[in-house]
Amino acid sequence: TIASVSLSLDGQLVREIRSGSYEWGLPAQSDALLTNMAPGTYTLLAMATDNDGDMEQTTISITVEQKPNQAPTLVFTAPTAGSVFQEGTDLFVSVDASDTDGTIASVSLSLDGQLVREIHTGSYEWGLPAQNDALLTNMAPGTYTLLAVATDNDGAMEQTTITISVEDTGSSDTDADGVLDAMDNCPNTPQGVSVNSEGCEIFSLPNNNFTILVRGESCRSSDNGQVILSAAMVMDYTATLSKDGNDVVKQFTNTTSFVNLTAGTYQLCFTVEGHSGYESCSQLVVVQPEELDVTTSRIGANRLRISLFGAEAYTVELNGEIYRTSENEIELDLNKGQNTLKVSTDLDCHGTYLETILLRGTSMVYPNPVTQGDMVNVLLDTQQQEVNAALYTSNGQRLFQKMIAVNAGNVQVYMDNLPNGIYMLLIKTEKNTFNHKIIIE
Repeated sequence: TIASVSLSLDGQLVREIRSGSYEWGLPAQSDALLTNMAPGTYTLLAMATDNDGDMEQTTISITVEQKPNQAPTLVFTAPTAGSVFQEGTDLFVSVDASDTDGTIASVSLSLDGQLVREIHTGSYEWGLPAQNDALLTNMAPGTYTLLAVATDNDGAMEQTTITISVEDTGSSDTDADGVLDAMDNCPNTPQGVSVNSEGCEIFSLPNNNFTILVRGESCRSSDNGQVILSAAMVMDYTATLSKDGNDVVKQFTNTTSFVNLTAGTYQLCFTVEGHSGYESCSQLVVVQPEELDVTTSRIGANRLRISLFGAEAYTVELNGEIYRTSENEIELDLNKGQNTLKVSTDLDCHGTYLETILLRGTSMVYPNPVTQGDMVNVLLDTQQQEVNAALYTSNGQRLFQKMIAVNAGNVQVYMDNLPNGIYMLLIKTEKNTFNHKIIIE
């Protein structure tokens, strides 16, 4: 068995261990030779002895290198970078310096490359009244660079710089309102407010102080548009509504309105009593409804497409069947013969659109009866430019036969110099012949 193990460092016994783990240098073991090792090369000798007194040893060599020196750290604590001072200022400068693996030997301060002073002990401050740092007193206008350099006990150095400005008294703006102090009649205006050329606050209201509601005309040319105003802050306001050189003026404190307005573009301006420099203006438009516009077109033989414009909702009636739609187009089936289309909206002023539609192969005559000397309209479903027309008495006597122009499916036949009675009107197209009994009253 092992009787003991001893450890030596460069021939000096560290400690002999007779039982337990053969370890040296643990915190609780207080092996002084192994703590805080100095730089150098060392030989470790371990010797083991057994219970019969026999011995064995082994050695190793180790090297402890010199620990690199860490440069000091420093920072300006006064002034801050970018600080602006007034002409004639006595500048105070302070620096915080430290060294993690040693001590600070000195800290120097330079102004634009000129040494102010080097400090070896105490607080790193310059510019105090008793220090007589001439370079920092009665500062002239300009931009300056401050350089601080710290040196530690091993000679390592670190530096830092900041830039400051000294303003000409004549170009300073103490309250930062954009007006130089020399011309500022209000030198202490709050930050962020609008000022005039004299540096005094301009009266203003929040952007959302006024609520403006515009109502258009209910019908075209009804002249009943409205502008309704309200103010969040209760004050003595004047509202002026202008159009085409005509002004309408209202005084109010909280709400007011302009009524009976025609459609068009207006300018609305607000002023406030006691604040002559305040005026807020905006443009607004009073609109009027579009006119009702209805167009129809055929789809195939017996289907009708109806295009609608001028309203948000429409009532469409075709041959007595009523449809309600908010779409701008609707398709419906046509009946054979005459079809009657009516379109209206929720606005009475739109009136009612009326159209009579004939399905292919039919015709219609109106008015009938007809007054002597008037004309008869014959509606045809044809694309021809003209048709053959003939008029007969009730006894079969032909009064005329001639070609008559077709205008948008309508043939006009004049009943001139004919006595009251019953007549037969014959209309011939390329495909059909239509007979209509006409009564003249």
